[in-house]
Amino acid sequence: MRKITAADTLDMSVEERMRLVEDIWETISAEVSDDTKNGQEIALLQERLSSHQKNPESGFLLSETLQRLESREHGLPDSC
Repeated sequence: MRKITAADTLDMSVEERMRLVEDIWETISAEVSDDTKNGQEIALLQERLSSHQKNPESGFLLSETLQRLESREHGLPDSC
């Protein structure tokens, strides 16, 4: 793909330049959104890890969680 320089844009119509700016902005926006999302996910995981480290007994084992989910699928109360 050929790189476009600022001088190249002078040969473009205003409409073409606006379209180019919009396309560039969309790519920037998508990257910033992904970075923000990743940052939020990391912060949530760090918060959960910290909470677990402070009180490791407050969580559930994977086997317990799977059993609770299976019970819900079959319409059984969590205590089954």
